[in-house]
Amino acid sequence: MRRVVLWSGLVSAFGLLACTSLLGDFEVSATSTTVDSGGAGDGSAADGDVPVTDGGTADADAGLPLLRCRISGQPTVIEKAPGTSFGQPLKAFRAGNQTRIVARKSNQQGFTIYTVNNGPGLQQTTVPVNGPVYDAQPIPGGIGVLAVDQSVAANTRMAIYKMPDTAQTTIAPDFVSDIVLGGANNASFAAFGNDDFYVTMTVGIDANNAEVRATRRTAVGAVNPWVTVARGKPDGETRIANIVKVNQRVFLFNDKGPEQNSTGAAGYFRVPETPNPTDGPTGVIPLTRDPKLPIAIFGVAGGPAGLRLAAAEVDFAGGTARMLAGGIPASDLDNPIDVSKLPTAYKLTSFFDAPVNGGETKWTGTDLVAVGAPIGGKGMNFYWYDALAASMRAVAIGPDTLLADRTIRQSTFAPRTLLGGIADIDLVWTEDGANGADGTLWTAQLACAR
Repeated sequence: MRRVVLWSGLVSAFGLLACTSLLGDFEVSATSTTVDSGGAGDGSAADGDVPVTDGGTADADAGLPLLRCRISGQPTVIEKAPGTSFGQPLKAFRAGNQTRIVARKSNQQGFTIYTVNNGPGLQQTTVPVNGPVYDAQPIPGGIGVLAVDQSVAANTRMAIYKMPDTAQTTIAPDFVSDIVLGGANNASFAAFGNDDFYVTMTVGIDANNAEVRATRRTAVGAVNPWVTVARGKPDGETRIANIVKVNQRVFLFNDKGPEQNSTGAAGYFRVPETPNPTDGPTGVIPLTRDPKLPIAIFGVAGGPAGLRLAAAEVDFAGGTARMLAGGIPASDLDNPIDVSKLPTAYKLTSFFDAPVNGGETKWTGTDLVAVGAPIGGKGMNFYWYDALAASMRAVAIGPDTLLADRTIRQSTFAPRTLLGGIADIDLVWTEDGANGADGTLWTAQLACAR
């Protein structure tokens, strides 16, 4: 459920999708899309949260035709950034009948929340901060942005800025904790409940070691110390991309991706739900998989029933990849996650049909949607997979790619409607001028139907 442009080694080597996960049963090439069968899992829901599967296979529902998708109306400029570009984060969320976008200009001390109404009109709230803006996530009744605390002169305190769905202004920052001198290499957070936040930061110790420190803030005004919960290498192994709680345990998934001439794998840390210094730090748990091929994990959702995730198994020699997708029941999470038992969601036979650069993949209920620019090309590739029906709903790639005349730097989305035979999605993206600056933040409405 996290955007995060990952798999830098893979993108630089072959440009494989950094932001695709749990998609349907199909094979894609640069010129064709073939709906495949087999391997989608049953997608059954459990305990009212994310659906999980038993790791078996099931034929895709061949009776579900792919929907046709088109941009409805003309794209709209949200804001221009003369002399600079838009940086990270770029996130979009639905708030009632509005879409809210979190973005920041590369030279901006702070971030801006844009509220786009279904009709005419645009509102924006700019929040100044003194240092990095780390993350933006949905929280109960609104959105939250993890950044430094603007009320502190030095870059030494982290806070979550909250904007309720029913208001346009952010409330006072919710102070999390002091941070180490010099800040964190990266930081992430997840909301476990109302005013219940689990926050991580990665701190480099030396050239070969890094720590993941965590704190859980369970009430407004409560400040708990940072606890070193994990240790690893100062690369993608200790950059936390997804934080998921399953009952009394928290799973911290790293963003280490496949690298050419390597059989390394993504992994995760399994830690208690409340950081406790007496527990001591844990080490990374590698994913169990085919030892001959590197693998990365991307797109994770969790709840009392377990995890739903997707993993990319990459064959650099053959120039192909296989997406494994399915659920891991909570009862199986005492053991290392074995992605080799997950069904094959789809096979990628051309990297050019993948949503790669600056894209995002995230869950909306039992639907998994991915957007992103193709390798070295224009436009925005789009995939919508219905996990409950174990079927692709829509694909826009190759000659059907969206916004085919535009060079897109980053992209995200906020679904208004995803109902079997219809989709209404707000697309959000940035473009740069010819000089690499003069960025523009855009939005458009995507409609999919039979």
